[in-house]
Amino acid sequence: MTVKKAKEELHEIFSDREGAVEALKEWVDKQDHLKTFKHFRFLLKFLRGAKFSQLRAREILEGYCSNFMEYPQWFTNMDPCSKAIDHLLSIGYGFPLPGYDKMGRKVLFYSISKLRLEDVGEGKLLSVDDMLKYWLMNHEYATMDEKVQVNGFILFFDYTKVTLKQMSLVGGDKAKTWNKMAQDRLPGRLKGFHLYNSGAVIEFFFALAKPILKKKYLERFFIHETLESVYGAIDKKYLPSEFLPDDYDGPTAGTCAELAENYKKEMQSPKWIKYFQELSNGSIGVDKSKKKDTKDEPVTMFRKLNVD
Repeated sequence: MTVKKAKEELHEIFSDREGAVEALKEWVDKQDHLKTFKHFRFLLKFLRGAKFSQLRAREILEGYCSNFMEYPQWFTNMDPCSKAIDHLLSIGYGFPLPGYDKMGRKVLFYSISKLRLEDVGEGKLLSVDDMLKYWLMNHEYATMDEKVQVNGFILFFDYTKVTLKQMSLVGGDKAKTWNKMAQDRLPGRLKGFHLYNSGAVIEFFFALAKPILKKKYLERFFIHETLESVYGAIDKKYLPSEFLPDDYDGPTAGTCAELAENYKKEMQSPKWIKYFQELSNGSIGVDKSKKKDTKDEPVTMFRKLNVD
């Protein structure tokens, strides 16, 4: 299914991939103002996010690199072992579910009621910026999966026992800034927002979301009032045990605590510590003073861009 979808939806032709990545790399090599990774898998992620339009891939990549200069509170010092990130991993605020949903997409699961601006040790108070950096790191983790690059991912928000105070932690100008950046400058296919047990907070949520989300994303909201509705989107075997019926005797993914613990071990493994250190230590960025006028530059291997 992934190979077929890559061809039909992303216009990805396997025999052309190396040439497309090489064309993007050659363009990067000519941009004195850009600093970025140039390995195959990294650049392929931007081409897939752009449906193999070289022009759009350049725009996303340049915007992504600019993020490291413009939003250092989120894009620098990404450390899975820092006090704040370790705390969010430990409480199980957000983690990917094992496997994929019924359309082959990765599910990023968030338990909103667990979020509090609390002491995380050594007198440091968890901040909204810490939370947004955590979202970013989860996004990076998910979108390095080639299956996710093709099929996309969804966000699942569990609002059980959430308060309006918790709902309002991210709002106003900070929310607008984050969402504009995430919608325009992050490679990836965000295919849906699934809200469970949102109850009375749903109107408050949409009051925050409508002014800052593009129309295509507003059309990708799914409200689940019952677990039966959730099961229609996500196979039971991938859901936390707390979400399964008492009489369910099939395979299980584990409890929320077990899934959070497994994700923490994965994120704090040498592989991911190294990745985030390399990503946020100055290897990526933009020096606008060195940018050339490229309006007359030819676009190699341009393909028609369709809106995702």
